[in-house]
Amino acid sequence: MINGLNVEKITETVEVIQDNESLRDVHVQAKSIWKSGGLSETYVRRGSDEQAIKVCSDMLPLQGAPDLSSKCGAACPTELVLAALSSCLMIGITCHASLRGIHIKSLEIETKGKFDIGGFLGMDAKRNGYENLKLICNIDADASEAELSEIFEHVKATSPVLDVIVNKLDNVSTNLHASQR
Repeated sequence: MINGLNVEKITETVEVIQDNESLRDVHVQAKSIWKSGGLSETYVRRGSDEQAIKVCSDMLPLQGAPDLSSKCGAACPTELVLAALSSCLMIGITCHASLRGIHIKSLEIETKGKFDIGGFLGMDAKRNGYENLKLICNIDADASEAELSEIFEHVKATSPVLDVIVNKLDNVSTNLHASQR
């Protein structure tokens, strides 16, 4: 165990996936159910797991004048994107440091971004999503700055969440199922 991770198990998993390409595809589903106002409940399911993980999601509550604060103290979806990115980078750094035998004493990742809410509200905007992101990694570990920088660069280059944020998807299919009343 290094940094709380079973390095043997990680190495074994990598070898199994290398031997069986079909295991590389991870299917993820998310379903949000509107509750009231800007409040929704979101469930995430990975693979064929019957058990969905519930995530409280609070969209922008636009009742009267725009109030960008959260009613239930939950993050809004655009904030959850940054949280997902920080978590993904954290997992990647911890995993790759552990595989190299590097012991982490402390690790903090901060993600910052700016977006124009006007686009979401139907106004002209340069872009509807984040215009820029800043990733700040503070790490204390038993490795040189060069080694840690190499790991950080590798993790950024291989992060599925960062990839989704910075690269355009080739295919987004949509379906609308509307009930008439």
